Amino acid sequence: EEEEDVYPTAASSSTSDATTSSPSKQQKPNLRRHCTIINNPNLVRRKADPEGKYILSTRVRVARSLDGVQFPATMSRSDRRKVERLIHDCTKNFQASNLSNGVYLPVLSMTNDQNLDLIERHILFDNPNEWTIASGLGRDWPDGRAIYANVSDIQSQTPDFMIWINEEDHLRIMTLKKGGDIQGAFTSLMNGVRELERELQLRGWHFAKDPRLGYLVSCPTNVGTTM
Repeated sequence: EEEEDVYPTAASSSTSDATTSSPSKQQKPNLRRHCTIINNPNLVRRKADPEGKYILSTRVRVARSLDGVQFPATMSRSDRRKVERLIHDCTKNFQASNLSNGVYLPVLSMTNDQNLDLIERHILFDNPNEWTIASGLGRDWPDGRAIYANVSDIQSQTPDFMIWINEEDHLRIMTLKKGGDIQGAFTSLMNGVRELERELQLRGWHFAKDPRLGYLVSCPTNVGTTM
């Protein structure tokens, strides 16, 4: 991995323009170029736990924002609903065999017990806390929030591919595999990301991306690969 200086920050950006805009002379820059070699040959050759003694599961996650939409800290209720409807439409048209029979579940339609069960099983994101409320990320909760999971029954089955909609970012996309197969988990994740990106592009939408910084998301420390 090659990395230039990145200054720590607890800030949350409101738009892609806010992330990429140049700082004033009085401000210390908190973003620099970040280059990660994702296709690291050592990742392919090396097995993290070849005998399966230590690693119980492997989770790989990326975040994505939709170009042209305010980030969750400042987006309106109508924009949250627009993003939620868009992703629902995309997931209904997934073609991959491991994604085509998934379930799409808005948080607004969940019972309290169902909501807490999914959170405890690490399938669903947490409900808002004082930080997310203060930052604007929890505004209009739970309107416009949802989850897609690649199982037919989310109550009795554990998915290995999920999309969180309108949590801290427009999209949090993740895969969860048993054991320490990092390469397999990463491959499964990127196949799902490409499937979603294809459906978005068919509808005229694109992920927010800067040629220098990479993919743009709410938290500046995640900008780049967002992994």
